[in-house]
Amino acid sequence: MTREGYINIILEGLYSHQEYLSEHFYREFKKAETNHIGAVEFFKRLNEATTYFVENIKRQYDERFNKVQIQNSLRNEKGEPTDDLKGQIPKLEDISVDLHSRNNMGLKKYILRIYISHIEIVKKAIEECNNKYCTKGIEVITKDFENKIASIEQNVTHYDFNYFNDVCYKLFMYLIEKYNKAEKVKYINIYYFLKGITTVEQDKYQFTIKIEDYKRLIKSDFQVDIKKFAKAKFSYEEKELPKLKNLRKEFEKSLK
Repeated sequence: MTREGYINIILEGLYSHQEYLSEHFYREFKKAETNHIGAVEFFKRLNEATTYFVENIKRQYDERFNKVQIQNSLRNEKGEPTDDLKGQIPKLEDISVDLHSRNNMGLKKYILRIYISHIEIVKKAIEECNNKYCTKGIEVITKDFENKIASIEQNVTHYDFNYFNDVCYKLFMYLIEKYNKAEKVKYINIYYFLKGITTVEQDKYQFTIKIEDYKRLIKSDFQVDIKKFAKAKFSYEEKELPKLKNLRKEFEKSLK
């Protein structure tokens, strides 16, 4: 069976059998079984077919989010307010895959829009079937979906127009990924480093967050609770500041 066949099984199930979706998938599996397709292969490929919808939603999300980022950068360059842009950041649950074209192709009638909530329902039904009829693969099915959703949402997890402009946010995330240091010290040093460069280069980097707000952000988004907020002056200036400067150079090279 082709990928399109598995996609159609999902769409037909959502349109006609959503209340009994796992039973619908089981019936389709029994049909496939007559063509010598085993349970592991069937449910694995059914799971993989959901990528069609997830990637479509991800593409739309990225396009909308990037538009907001561009507007934010342009306004920052002109010194214009950006507060209203917060409301334009897309929400994952509001983005859908439009299926009108499929319904206009003379095929079976399907649900007209697929949202991420529909994919969650599909995943749960696949998981139920997989647990019943397979002896392996379920962990991959669950984690695969979780990883895809996390990859979509990570762009907006930490971004706040009150605290960063676009390039400073990207540098912040780059340092978090590349700067190898014990967790609490790592976030403290990054804070002081960004404060230092934004004081000197306000036209390029904007980082306006206060310490208490930064501590809350790090705790909520990175699950690191910083109680005492201070850097070891000698160690920071002699050892850590050069590392952070080098990472900044590498980051700026990657933008060219």
